[in-house]
Amino acid sequence: MAIKLDSAAFASSAVKQRLPSLAFIGAGKVGTALSTCLAELGYPVVAVSSRAIEHAETLAGALPDCRAVVTPAEVAAGAEVVFLTVPDSAVASVAREVAWRQGMAAVHCSGALGLAPLDVAGQAGALTGCLHPLYPCADVSAARRGLRRCSYGIVAGGQLEPVLARMAAGLSGRWFSVPDETVPLYHAAACLASNFSVALVSLAVDLWRRCGIEPEQAVAAMGFLMEGTVSNLARRGLPGALTGPMVRGDAATVALHLAALDAAAPELLPLYRELGQHTLALAARDGLAEEKRREIEEMLTGSGYTTTQEAQ
Repeated sequence: MAIKLDSAAFASSAVKQRLPSLAFIGAGKVGTALSTCLAELGYPVVAVSSRAIEHAETLAGALPDCRAVVTPAEVAAGAEVVFLTVPDSAVASVAREVAWRQGMAAVHCSGALGLAPLDVAGQAGALTGCLHPLYPCADVSAARRGLRRCSYGIVAGGQLEPVLARMAAGLSGRWFSVPDETVPLYHAAACLASNFSVALVSLAVDLWRRCGIEPEQAVAAMGFLMEGTVSNLARRGLPGALTGPMVRGDAATVALHLAALDAAAPELLPLYRELGQHTLALAARDGLAEEKRREIEEMLTGSGYTTTQEAQ
């Protein structure tokens, strides 16, 4: 697939101070999107490497004065910041293939890994860091759009953090520091919000299938429903974005949900109850009356509603 830079954006990126030269090891979705977006900001991307040389050649051909190289060892020549945009499991092994030197920086884009996989670079005198885009990069086009709007988690210290912060500021203007020791917790939270929401939609689509609604229709409807939820979060924050029976204190509807799940999908009752209790806590923060909260809580914990299985 041909990749096209936004030439207008590239031409208008007046560089008031020198930007560091970049190289990318990995020409997949993240590497392709991030390298082209940074090039449009004026960053010189001097080399690209990939397990599949044709991918590196395609990406290098879309970047000004960029060369495709075969091995990670070659990609670092002439680059000041080397991005390792490879799968999480490959970061440490790929880092060991690069001839790191004083004055370079090694940066990965994994939200789940701290700086430990880049220790070999640090031992050679290179700075180490992570620039993690908080965006689900399902394909290159979506990733290029998302990188211009998403927030970035930065794990770095000393001289490297302002370098990465400047990149994030140029891309979207939103970034924050993540302490190295908290990276797994940070990433677990992101998965709760993003990956798990897809799993929840999958469960919801399956329930609608039992109602006679085709999966294609269900996915489209649920997607638009989620767009509204995300819009409410952006406008109203927490807990103001919450809607539905919990925040209304509608115990009768919660009872209907429990009965319906008990009859059709009892395996989902524990999940509904667990998520319901967290939702109820948000509703309480949004002003739900205490008596309503207690009534619904009793249903969710089982003391106010008994399933068929529990009754037996």
